[in-house]
Amino acid sequence: MFANLKTKMKRSLSKHVLGKEEDIDLSFIDKALRILLYLNESESNRLYDLIPLAQMKQLCKLALPLFLMEPNLLELEAPIKVVGDIHGQFFDLLRIFEAEGHPPDTAYLFLGDYVDRGAYGIEVMALLMIYKIKYPTKIFLLRGNHECDITSKIYGFCDQCLLRYNYRLWEKFCQIFDALPIVAAIGKDFFCVHGGLSPSLESLEQIHDIPRPGKILDGTLLSDLLWSDPDFTHEGWASGKRGISGTFGGDMVTAFLTKFGFRTIVRAHQVACGGYEYMGDTKELVTVFSAPNYCGTRNNNAAVMLIEEDGSVDFHIFEPSSTLNREPSSETILEYSDGAWQDGSLGSESVSEGEQEGEEGEDPKGAGMRVAGGGPAG
Repeated sequence: MFANLKTKMKRSLSKHVLGKEEDIDLSFIDKALRILLYLNESESNRLYDLIPLAQMKQLCKLALPLFLMEPNLLELEAPIKVVGDIHGQFFDLLRIFEAEGHPPDTAYLFLGDYVDRGAYGIEVMALLMIYKIKYPTKIFLLRGNHECDITSKIYGFCDQCLLRYNYRLWEKFCQIFDALPIVAAIGKDFFCVHGGLSPSLESLEQIHDIPRPGKILDGTLLSDLLWSDPDFTHEGWASGKRGISGTFGGDMVTAFLTKFGFRTIVRAHQVACGGYEYMGDTKELVTVFSAPNYCGTRNNNAAVMLIEEDGSVDFHIFEPSSTLNREPSSETILEYSDGAWQDGSLGSESVSEGEQEGEEGEDPKGAGMRVAGGGPAG
């Protein structure tokens, strides 16, 4: 499916952005990439002094057609690494890339929830868009429930854009959110989605038919795919604690896998204390969460899922780091703002393994409901 896709994407990008087919000057993108990778050496840089508003908007403009030309249901091949919720924890994202490899050397599928909660949602989006522009067939981004204008207004990303850039940039990001693919199949074994299943999902063609770009509306197939949670204490479909969508039982998981021939549902959307968590005796569903010490208080581990060509899987665990993802300060802006465009040296961060406990979640409509001990991450 993805044969010659990179060439097609470049032509599509040229057509949408420039109005005609011609080579695109990506030099400013390489400079922006170096700046973002510098931030791994210090958690206190402000991005707006390093990558100006006009260039940030240009990143959105370049990335948008690449997402739009992808199908709602991506068909991907292993080997590939699957990453769960990031939630603005930019320096933990850099830890993942440093440990697992940067594109194009490593292929990635991200399961959504790039923004909100953490202080660095803009950095997360900028880095992922740059990698998408440079290596469109090596990195794939699914939509999460926080990739939404309403949700990102409530939980912090809009405020970040207003504080550090302006409202118009947030609107540009919302255009990206509305354009993101919805689910992915990795080979014939793995069905990947941010949230989960839906009682209205009877055929995969229904996923292809979801309007995109589009908004997340309650009561729709799209909202269920992005918002639902597994609950193996009941059968079938039930109302959930989030206030939108619901929960699906283990019987629905088994029926879905049997009907469509998949082996495992891979999803994110909830904190897993150890970084990942299987549900069911047959390991039919796994939750992958990639934001360690979620919200700075949970002390949970993060995980990246490795899917090999033969269908085998492994998980790399990331322990929390107490020095990462603090609020930005202005103390080191000037020392980087002059030289970061020219200097190509990259920072690095080690990763270690282990397991801690701690998780928490909230409802989607801003009511502030908290669910401890296995609750949703949002």
